Amino acid sequence: MSEGLDFSNDPGFVPNSWENLDENAIKKEITGLITRINNVSRLLERMVYDNDYEKTNKAYSDLWMQDLSPSGFVPLFCSTNAGTFAKFTDEGSAPPWYGNLSAEEKKAFDASQHFYADAAKLVKPMEQLRELMMLMMLSKPFKYMRTTLNFDEAGYNEDLYHKINQDVLDLNDLLNKSWDALDRQPLSAERYYNSNAGGIDRDRLIQGYRQARLQDYQTIVSSYKMNDRFTMRSDGTFSVSPGFLADMKVIDKYTLQISIIGNIEDDMKHTLETCPKITAVLNEVWNNLKTEHFKALTDTLGTLNTALYEFAEGGLNVWNCYKNRDDDAPYCFIRILPAFSGVSGRYGFQALNADPWHDGTWFYQLYQSAAKALSEHCRDYVYNHGHPQLK
Repeated sequence: MSEGLDFSNDPGFVPNSWENLDENAIKKEITGLITRINNVSRLLERMVYDNDYEKTNKAYSDLWMQDLSPSGFVPLFCSTNAGTFAKFTDEGSAPPWYGNLSAEEKKAFDASQHFYADAAKLVKPMEQLRELMMLMMLSKPFKYMRTTLNFDEAGYNEDLYHKINQDVLDLNDLLNKSWDALDRQPLSAERYYNSNAGGIDRDRLIQGYRQARLQDYQTIVSSYKMNDRFTMRSDGTFSVSPGFLADMKVIDKYTLQISIIGNIEDDMKHTLETCPKITAVLNEVWNNLKTEHFKALTDTLGTLNTALYEFAEGGLNVWNCYKNRDDDAPYCFIRILPAFSGVSGRYGFQALNADPWHDGTWFYQLYQSAAKALSEHCRDYVYNHGHPQLK
């Protein structure tokens, strides 16, 4: 506020009217605005990597709802003083009553008129940026990109996807082998029988034979790559390795998040189409500015516009990769496992045919089901098959 022009207690006081401003006050407003815009640009660029949605969204929303809105300093300064400056600024003159102003009032008038011409040129691109920010909510693209980064940081890559698929193939192969094929292998149970039949009582023979069958079943399972994911207890009950099972639960959580976020394609494309248009307007404005403060503000708006473009570009890229079920992780996890097409359903091991794009993965349940199927198959192998005289 200009010294000697303090009307703040006046009911008719208008803060952004030229009478209540001086050069320092205007520069201070523009400097503060530049700082806030730069802050949003930096937060937007780092939001996904820093996992800082709440702080970024608050600053982002405050910017378009306040600073870029009609009540922000620049738009309000222009609308408040348009009747005073618009005509005369274009003509490079002053209103007739200018000569009646005091020296202090003339100083305030000149300062505001000097900045008004530049400020008025920025109203349009600021409105365009505000409208763009209003339409581009951050939450959905943030979730797509952050979940993708979570996959990468956890090491859930395409090799893991193929390993899961191979486990399904292995288990289905084992569950569908004939008993004759399993018993044709030179295994310890038959050797135990041949060594002890007739030499010990039947109960001891059966008990020892079944223990040997359990060892044989473990040997059979160990010939498959899936063996690394399962542990067999002494009674033939299988469980999934706890660390691996925990990873499956996390993958299920991530893919469920992807499945419920929703479409962002239209919003991202709108941003990518609009930002170059805003760039063109800002470039034209910058070439016609006369004050360094408003040139700096225009540069800052350009930086924000670029940050919006790059954010939308990243969001659309991730969206397309998920939608197209790309080969790379984590997008491949949105595919139905190819191995499911051959699952027979024996021992309760069922294919999960729900589309992960709509329902997420169910790998945790898949492996729990696999462990149960192995346990039942093992019991069947031990107690219902083998040497015909000991069933």
